[in-house]
Amino acid sequence: MRLALTAMAVAGAAFGWTYLADEVGRADIGTEPMLYFHVDVADPALGSVDLQNLTAEMVAQLRRADPSMAQWQSAFAVFVDQADSPASAISLTGMLPPVLGQYQILSDGVRFTPRFPPVQGLTYRATADLSAILGSLAPANPLALTASLPPEVLVPPTVVDGVFPSGDVLPENLLRFYVYFSAPMRRGQARDQIVLLGPDGQPVSAAFFNTPTELWDPAMKRLTVLLDPGRVKRGVGPNVELGPPLRQGYRYTLVIGADMIDAKGNRLRGSFAKSFSVAAAIRKAIDPRQWIVSLPVSGTRRPLALTFPAPLDQALLSREVRIVGPDEKPVAGDIEIDRHETQWAFTPSSVWQAGSYHVEIGTRLEDVSGNTIWVPFDVDARNDTARQSAQRQVSLPLIVYADKRTDLPTGIE
Repeated sequence: MRLALTAMAVAGAAFGWTYLADEVGRADIGTEPMLYFHVDVADPALGSVDLQNLTAEMVAQLRRADPSMAQWQSAFAVFVDQADSPASAISLTGMLPPVLGQYQILSDGVRFTPRFPPVQGLTYRATADLSAILGSLAPANPLALTASLPPEVLVPPTVVDGVFPSGDVLPENLLRFYVYFSAPMRRGQARDQIVLLGPDGQPVSAAFFNTPTELWDPAMKRLTVLLDPGRVKRGVGPNVELGPPLRQGYRYTLVIGADMIDAKGNRLRGSFAKSFSVAAAIRKAIDPRQWIVSLPVSGTRRPLALTFPAPLDQALLSREVRIVGPDEKPVAGDIEIDRHETQWAFTPSSVWQAGSYHVEIGTRLEDVSGNTIWVPFDVDARNDTARQSAQRQVSLPLIVYADKRTDLPTGIE
């Protein structure tokens, strides 16, 4: 944050100094008398003006003279710049009165501290001519300086940018929510500020899995909120005892409270609520053979689209699927996830070339119920066949033709 400081001449006098201060204070530029504004908002002396680099003899003379307030205001004064002031504030002499405050003699100068701190948007002007008090000891040239607070950077309040899954109908065995914020957040608030309300408008007891630490992405802008897997997975103790946190046929609301605090210590602009209905559980593994591939045409940058029969996990979908070109290298481009996470579209950075491509699908890819490639979430983890299937490399072969083709289902290698 660089401060707006400008040196000015008074009555045509030439100055032997100029400088620009920043938020860490001025640099040591010499021993000539100078004026310095404390306009860093983090400075305890905010708003004060120092007349610095006076000699020991000058300071001793000032102490002996013990100037009155009128003498100080004549010799060393701070004004609000007239251009920033309403006409009604200007006196009959055409000048604004000096800013009120007090003077303090320092070891190497004088400090003026205004009664009130500087105001954003106003320009202040300081002048110093000590000849009436110090006589021949006074600095040879009058001094002057203007300053203003740095323009305030208006940062919009942090809000919840969205919640995924984004659909308004979700499966009974939903495993997680992703909550996205517009700015980095502070840890340690999710348990108190995020609640799932049931059909009766009351919080669902023990709905979430209390992880040892909150699950944030590195940027602290995406929070993963897990529904208790023990209640979601059939046959497990919590599921048998309490049942699933969501029940088919009912409506629920996820609420993010306004008292969540962002990284700068500010509350959210307001609370956020996502209401949704609950449909039947999805207990089938992801089967890419059921995906529909919309092929582009060579020589264009039209998207290659994948359409799924059910929504997939938004965060994993953004990083677990990629296009590999005829040279067996990943194709550069942009991904867009749409239609409530049932469509993935890829737009290449360069035009498509005719040839053989394939879609590589990471084995970590899941749908919103935690089902992975070939393996449903409810499968017994001890099932070796299921575990080996989950580790298979999955690839969708496809061909970009020189002529237009229709949407084609495609198989798996």
